[in-house]
Amino acid sequence: MGDETSIKALFQGMIPENMGIIKGRVISDNPLEIQVLNDEKLILKKNNICLPRHLTNYTATVDIVLGEGESAGTIDSVTKTGQGTHPHGDSGEHPHGESGEHPHGSSGTHPHGDSGEHEHILSGGDHEHITPEGAVGGGNHDHEISGGSHSHPASEGAHEHPDTEGKHKHPGTEGKHSHPKEEGAHVHNVASFNIRKATMTVYNALKIGDIVYILSFNDGKKYYVLDREGEFGEDIGAIKLMYGSIGNYTQYQNLYASLGGPSGLSGGTIYIPTIGPNATSAEITQVIKILQEQLDIINIGLGKATNRIKTTKDDKEKQTLEKIKKSYEDAKRALEKAIENANKALTVAESASLTEVQKIFVSTISAEAQDTFNYVGAQAVAHIIINRANGDINKVFEVISAPYQFSGYLDNNYNACMQYLNNRDGKNTNYENIINNVIPIYLGKVSDITNGCTMYYSPRSMVPPGSTPPWNFSILEEVFVAGIDDPWYFRFYRNK
Repeated sequence: MGDETSIKALFQGMIPENMGIIKGRVISDNPLEIQVLNDEKLILKKNNICLPRHLTNYTATVDIVLGEGESAGTIDSVTKTGQGTHPHGDSGEHPHGESGEHPHGSSGTHPHGDSGEHEHILSGGDHEHITPEGAVGGGNHDHEISGGSHSHPASEGAHEHPDTEGKHKHPGTEGKHSHPKEEGAHVHNVASFNIRKATMTVYNALKIGDIVYILSFNDGKKYYVLDREGEFGEDIGAIKLMYGSIGNYTQYQNLYASLGGPSGLSGGTIYIPTIGPNATSAEITQVIKILQEQLDIINIGLGKATNRIKTTKDDKEKQTLEKIKKSYEDAKRALEKAIENANKALTVAESASLTEVQKIFVSTISAEAQDTFNYVGAQAVAHIIINRANGDINKVFEVISAPYQFSGYLDNNYNACMQYLNNRDGKNTNYENIINNVIPIYLGKVSDITNGCTMYYSPRSMVPPGSTPPWNFSILEEVFVAGIDDPWYFRFYRNK
């Protein structure tokens, strides 16, 4: 028995019963809905989700402060040409570029009043200072052309330019000056910048496709969203592939849940199944759904990796990302192949126990087309039957059994195929291939290769061979079906 006073035991004792952490994907953001991964039936709705404030769009009151502490940064405030007029505080101090130099005319003579207000008139660096009426002192003086900073004594308004700093002060109350519209562009390095009690909006609401961690509590009646899954750069890893046979969906679902599966760019393990012969169509359908779900995540990861490789400037990170990207590309190919194989297995499973109408459907097509053109002829005839039924499989028998429509219906070839289907053992390759080619069409899983044709005939089967049926061809349009290269076997038509 463990020590009940250990730290671990104390923490475990604090966890309420019937709680657990699950993983989900946001499938709707308004209203909020989250699909629990590995449980396609469990979709969390807004009324049973508890969402923390930090996973919403919210406002906050903030202070923005620059110039406090050892790590304070700087802000450059750029004044553009034509927008140079701006006030300064009582001192009127401001820097001019790195050197601090600004040119004055050869005389450099200009007066200043108490306010320190002056105007720069551009003409090869010459400028004059306009003294407001009634200002104290004349303040006439010279500037050394190479001089940098200068100050304005309050009593006289005169100033001089030493070579050291390149900044100057304006005495009086305002210390403001203006730059003519023709120029005046300059930069201010702001030493301090404070915004107090400002309102800031944080846009952090959950978006469709976000992967989230969820705390289930209250016997599964409530779900608290803890946080998003870590973004790229915080948790990355390669995809591992495992292969093996499974007998049914439940076995695969358990494997998938235990291994975790891929997530964004955080890596994971994908189990690629080889579906056993005893799997039902319903079970295989669920396997395909899980495979597709994993493929969707892999594609997201590939997109993230590709974008990050383009933007990163770190060579080591780029090398790591290239390896991870390759593992995702390998996983993508493996999943696509697994989905293809699963769909084939689904076709076999669905055709393993044919209904009576499906047997009639297969037998009629077998009599009409056999194995012509690698079963493309059989596919085309299957589509024509479905088109005549307007896609309603409940009308298939009515279409086939209508008088003078399908000459192969109930003939010797039809009867031979029907006999095999009634005692099916899987050994007749031709009949099994026909089943695999036409049952998916019956089930509506294959696009129409005839582009809407409802009529066809075989010139070689006509009496006499090569003759045409008594149709009104003026209202028909011939369609050439890809894969059927010899019109002596089949010619297909649809209404104009």
